[in-house]
Amino acid sequence: MFLKEIFSFKRTPSDDQEKQKRISQSSNYSENGRYMGSVDSSAPSSHASTPMSNNFNKQSINLILGQEDLDSSLKIYTKKEWIQVTKTKNKESTSYSEIKANLRRGIPKSLRPRIWFWLANVKKNQQQYERGIYQRLSSYINPDWDNEIRKDVNRTVVEQEFFQGEDSLGQKQLYKVLNAFSNIDVNGTGYAQGMNVIAATILLTLHDKKNFVNPKKSFGKEQVTNEDIEEWAFWILFYIMQEQNHHKIYQKTMVMRKQLLESLENKIKLECPRVLEALNHHSIDFGLAFDQDFFSIMSYKCPLPLSQFAMDMFLFDGHRALIDIISRIMLINEEEFLECRELDDMLMFLKQKKNEDSWKKSRKSTFILVPFEYLQYENGRQE
Repeated sequence: MFLKEIFSFKRTPSDDQEKQKRISQSSNYSENGRYMGSVDSSAPSSHASTPMSNNFNKQSINLILGQEDLDSSLKIYTKKEWIQVTKTKNKESTSYSEIKANLRRGIPKSLRPRIWFWLANVKKNQQQYERGIYQRLSSYINPDWDNEIRKDVNRTVVEQEFFQGEDSLGQKQLYKVLNAFSNIDVNGTGYAQGMNVIAATILLTLHDKKNFVNPKKSFGKEQVTNEDIEEWAFWILFYIMQEQNHHKIYQKTMVMRKQLLESLENKIKLECPRVLEALNHHSIDFGLAFDQDFFSIMSYKCPLPLSQFAMDMFLFDGHRALIDIISRIMLINEEEFLECRELDDMLMFLKQKKNEDSWKKSRKSTFILVPFEYLQYENGRQE
């Protein structure tokens, strides 16, 4: 299809090869449906045997984190150092664990657009393809996807003023970015629901022009225009689909979807088995519970700051980071989830409340959303 030949999806996502030990437990539910069983104290993960409090106070955080001491062995960047790293280095020349540690701690909000620009290799990709390629892609209306894109654009994050109304800048740019990507017919993917909220999160993040620190030094421009932001949003979306292979999750074969759900299920079974047993006890399909977090990279029914944090980690380390964040969210909300009595309450918790509650608990300590042992693996290998 249109311009298909210029794009090559060559990178195979590296799955987490870490051996997961299975924890078997007997069901022990009360009559009201709440799981009352205790966690096996012999489980290999200290997280699995950690008692949780509903308040999730500082003591609870320390119980989960154990003695990891907040990445103290790795260099932590100041704001100036972040600027220096993104200006003078490429990702390949930086310490993998060091970048992960700093992303895990949370990046300066004012530098997020700049860091995303760097993480997603925007400048490199722009230079790799012919000048004006985005304009060509966005101006060609794809009859296969146009109606579906327009329908989704009209209902994407409408609670945000930026996207309210068909004549809003947000809706116009979101349509053009999605339309441009639909013209890259990668293995028949085209456009799929989920891409819309990902692109919307990118546009919202880039559009605060106050966040662009010295546009000339950062991006070689005297000023940043709406057209610049729109094109950069496309290239970040392109990177997500190409370099991180996220386009595969939308394919009809559902191979990647099954792999991701299996990896997440194994991790939840290891760290908070009572959650998995509660899902099975209430016959809640695992995919139904977590599909939207994968398809949207936690951009749907999720507080924007948490979506942005998840995107920070995903741009650098792909689906492995996403699996760790989702499993940790279930761990820190384990007791609240198990308190749900009705099926509808459990589904609401899984679809929305778990993310809202997690951000309230972690907004000043984002490191609790990513397990410390995650830093000890580089490209699937322990350092």
